[in-house]
Order: sequence, then structure tokens, then C-alpha cells
Amino acid sequence: MKFTVKHLAMAGYLRSLISLRLLMTSWLLPLELSL
Repeated sequence: MKFTVKHLAMAGYLRSLISLRLLMTSWLLPLELSL
């Protein structure tokens, strides 16, 4: 059970990291294009 919780936490962390990176790129891309 500990492994499952740890695995879920790691997957959630990676997912949030990827979504944050996608959010940053989608926010920075129009900024770079406008310059």
C-alpha cells in the first residue's frame, strides 16, 4: 500500500510539473512571438 501511495504521489508530482511547464511555454510563446 505504501508503494501505491508513493507511486501515485510521484505520478501526480510529475503530472503537475509537466502541466506547469506546458502552461509556462503556452504563456511565454506569444510573448516571444510578439517581440
